[in-house]
Amino acid sequence: MIDIHPPQHATITRRDFFVHLFIVVLGILIAIGLEQSVEYFHHRHQVSELRREFETERRANIIHFDAGTAEWRRFAPLLQGNLRTLAYLHAHPGALPSQWPSRMSWYTMSFSVSNAAWKTAQEGSTLEYMPRAEVQHWASFYSQLETLANESSEQRDALFRARAFLQHAPSLEKLTPEQLEKEQDLWLDLLSHLARVANALRNFSYGYPDFKNPPTDAEFYSLFPPVPDARDVQAVGHLHQAEARAIGEIEQESDTASSQPQ
Repeated sequence: MIDIHPPQHATITRRDFFVHLFIVVLGILIAIGLEQSVEYFHHRHQVSELRREFETERRANIIHFDAGTAEWRRFAPLLQGNLRTLAYLHAHPGALPSQWPSRMSWYTMSFSVSNAAWKTAQEGSTLEYMPRAEVQHWASFYSQLETLANESSEQRDALFRARAFLQHAPSLEKLTPEQLEKEQDLWLDLLSHLARVANALRNFSYGYPDFKNPPTDAEFYSLFPPVPDARDVQAVGHLHQAEARAIGEIEQESDTASSQPQ
């Protein structure tokens, strides 16, 4: 015969059931809270690391900026000398290099940028945990940096076009008057690209003052005259200020709305 033993514990009451249910739910909530805390500190660490990488790249880009402005100042007078030489050859066909007013310079350095941290961040999710205003700051920073690099690339390509034109003759003085005129047009196009690089350097420095010593007004307008009338400068300045105030008000309203509970 099989002995059947009754349970040794008392029958579970409704109160005991809810106590056990509460303990189970509390355990689940604690586990979820711990997991979220771990994720929170992990995301904080990711954001902190990304900020460090951005600042490291910023310092590197300051060095690139200094090198770019130094190269601009080196090459600008050489380019002007090239234009004087081409004009001289147009007026004195066949003149030998020893007679030229300036030597021809065919070499320049393109502007470099460091943006690996930003590109990597865009492919990941860390930017989602960074304050929106901070993300907008870095997005604008790298966008303007890319504009500067693109302008420099356009200048380099314009120089290649000017150099390629020498395939028409063994040396510059052997070009025909028509060829010299076309070569002058190519160098004038290069001049406009150099002016755009200067403008990009100046705008970038205006937005980010730790990027210092861009081409001055005197340097810029000596390359690309005429000097603007002071009344025009003042009028445009007022427009920029009004634009900046309006944009600032919109951003402030947006930040206020996003901070309020839904």
